[in-house]
Amino acid sequence: MQKLRNLVAILPGLRDMVIVFLPGHAGNLLRARYYRKRLRGLGRGVTIDVGVQFVNPEFITIGDGCWIDKYALLMAGPPYEGERRLTRKPNPAFDYAEGELVIGKRCHIASHTVVNGHGGVSIGDNTTVAAGAKIVSLSHHYRNLSDELDRFMYRFGSRAPEQEQALLSSPVVLGQNAGLATNSVMLPGSSVGDDSWVGACSLVSGGIPAGYIAWGVPAKAMKRRLAPTVADEGLN
Repeated sequence: MQKLRNLVAILPGLRDMVIVFLPGHAGNLLRARYYRKRLRGLGRGVTIDVGVQFVNPEFITIGDGCWIDKYALLMAGPPYEGERRLTRKPNPAFDYAEGELVIGKRCHIASHTVVNGHGGVSIGDNTTVAAGAKIVSLSHHYRNLSDELDRFMYRFGSRAPEQEQALLSSPVVLGQNAGLATNSVMLPGSSVGDDSWVGACSLVSGGIPAGYIAWGVPAKAMKRRLAPTVADEGLN
């Protein structure tokens, strides 16, 4: 009887393993059908590839024609606060609620990317998050940003006692026809405007205006995508 109970207990795990890791066209069809009932929204013609992981899929919306590539990790849902010191900073460019992850149409979320949408993330149409890139809207912080007089040495680890952790939650926005290149990172509260591309291994900690090529640590708008004008001279 105990063996039977053990078998029943592992069946959901076996089911999930098949759904996540079944390769080929059959696997893509199975995942699309399965997640259509679990994601907040799933457009037409979306490919969810092998090894993709969703955390709190009910807060995730994916538009038509997207490709969520192999082993991407997409997390959403409002942050758990508990006894942790949680500071929320708004991002005026973000049009959704905290914890929502909204991906526009015809986007490519490439292999081994991590999108942390606990603070809120929106990605515009025709945009790519390249292999190994990371978007982070919720992060541990070394101090309590809500209290300048708080001198406690907060812990970075998630396994530390809750009262010894400080967090920052701030939405991240990646615009339309934009690109976040390989191994680049967007930090909480950062934005990349429409038609802008961020170069490889860059760190976006603020705002990149629309229509620019940006790179560096921290990333800065280096040149216009189109012919420069007089207004661009200070950026060259």
